[in-house]
Formats: sequence, C-alpha cells, structure tokens
Amino acid sequence: MVGHRQVTDAYLAQLARSHDGQLATLDSGLAHLHGDVAVLIPTTT
Repeated sequence: MVGHRQVTDAYLAQLARSHDGQLATLDSGLAHLHGDVAVLIPTTT
C-alpha cells in the first residue's frame, strides 16, 4: 500500500469480504488487486 486511496480500497475490499459481499468499482486497479470481491463496471467511451 502506498497512500490513502489504497488504504480505502483495502478497507472496502475487506468489508465486502467480511460480509460475503461484492464491491462494484470503476477502478480497474482495484478490481485487479481485489478480484475476489471487486467487480469492474464496464464503461463506454
């Protein structure tokens, strides 16, 4: 972890894990690092 955003990402991912949930995100980095709980929402450009 490097900064406050990574700490927040890790917290939200662990919160999802502890509640057997999923985390929807637009952040591909978060989805890659926490692929067990993070679901990347596709965007259209």
